[in-house]
Amino acid sequence: MACALSNLSKLEELHFSGFTRLQSIGPGALGGLANLVSLYITDNPKLTNLDPNFLIWEENEEEKWPTIKQLYLNNNNISEISPDYVDNWGELVAANFSNNPYVCDCSNQWMVDVLVPMLRRIVKDDDNAMTCRKPPVLRSQAISYLHDISKQLECPSSVMMRTVNRPNTAIVLGIMIGIFVTFPMVFLIVLLWRRGFFLRCRKRMMRSDDKYEDEETDAF
Repeated sequence: MACALSNLSKLEELHFSGFTRLQSIGPGALGGLANLVSLYITDNPKLTNLDPNFLIWEENEEEKWPTIKQLYLNNNNISEISPDYVDNWGELVAANFSNNPYVCDCSNQWMVDVLVPMLRRIVKDDDNAMTCRKPPVLRSQAISYLHDISKQLECPSSVMMRTVNRPNTAIVLGIMIGIFVTFPMVFLIVLLWRRGFFLRCRKRMMRSDDKYEDEETDAF
């Protein structure tokens, strides 16, 4: 498919939409479209992977992008908008990235910091169209709102580490009970030992044994 499209170097507008079984668009898949200005990749419900380099091709050992001015990636199943999709985002005059299940973690921080204000410049009535699907704490949250509050998105590893390091209340309570119960017992044993309690008990037992042996001897 990439070879076939590369022969359409004069193509200015491409609609790649409504493919119900399409799951992935790999690197260079739409490369070579040097005059492409408007690109529609929409309404592909199983499209989960849109490679960051899907529009790139090489020419004289140099990477090339088309000069995209209208980019529509709405109503797919992608979890991010890569900053590498377009060479110069400032040239966009129209865009729609709504209705995708975005993962709002640190890998997509640029969407909060850069993409939102850029879209606000060109899209006036679609401010809250990009929303988070994950993590659960940000589910359904508008990415534009995260920009407004200067939200710093967390990395999955830091969330996991915080969860792992978070102490379990039951475990902590059990340890505390064990300390409070065990420490007085150990302290009492040490105190009795220092005062010779166990030595006196041993001597009493020895005297009892000697007395018992004497009684047995008298009996014979």
